[in-house]
Amino acid sequence: DILLVIDDSGSMGDEQAALATNFAAFISSAANSTSDWHIGVTTTDVFGLRGELARTQTNPSVLTASTPAVEALFAQKVQVGTSGSGSERAFAAMALAVTEPNKSGPNAGFLRPDAALAVVIVTDAIEQSPSNVGSYLTTMRAAKGNQSELFSLSVVGPFSPPSSSCTTEGQVDMGRYLSAIEATHGVRADICTSNWALDLESISRNVFGARRSFTLVATPRSAVELTVMVDGAASPASAWTLSGDAVVFNTAPPAGSAIVISYRTACF
Repeated sequence: DILLVIDDSGSMGDEQAALATNFAAFISSAANSTSDWHIGVTTTDVFGLRGELARTQTNPSVLTASTPAVEALFAQKVQVGTSGSGSERAFAAMALAVTEPNKSGPNAGFLRPDAALAVVIVTDAIEQSPSNVGSYLTTMRAAKGNQSELFSLSVVGPFSPPSSSCTTEGQVDMGRYLSAIEATHGVRADICTSNWALDLESISRNVFGARRSFTLVATPRSAVELTVMVDGAASPASAWTLSGDAVVFNTAPPAGSAIVISYRTACF
């Protein structure tokens, strides 16, 4: 399940158009897999759309691989307009999208219990939601049964200062986006990118590709004491890293692999 949270403030017209014309790049990894994907779109304006998925009479709230003319509908859907609030609250919007009353109301059917959830935020402004980053990550993980590996957050955002060739709202991310990306093993791309296709392909590999990150049920004492087995064979320490409470493989194990991770837990 892919939730696009798109900035609909006055400065985002060009970026929405670039996203619209690069659907093929965004969906590239899905085309090479058997993933059963859903795409929904909301905006950073929690005073207007309030986390509801964008829809019209001719463009449904959820796009799937079997939706007729899906590329054209995607292009329409992501061009959400530029009349939204200048207080971009991407984190609040994503949380509203997957919680009540939207979850079983206007967004019913989008969030599937057995599907991973990938949020992709597209904005040229810093994150301005009222609560701390951790509280929003807790909400999103709870929406996936607290299985951390089923939630990731990627951002195409303001990671470099504006220039004559790229106008943003002027401020560079002060850590809210980056900390959420790192905590969920997402992807960072710059809104001032000169190659939308390349950056969207990177996000696509993360969203649709085979899983590389596996969250442990407890905090390990040290990475040195971890034993990682893939289909009964020991995986060398050079093939993976311990990131927080997750083992992250450099290359995703083959689909259907049996992965067993043994370790001593930390004492607190």
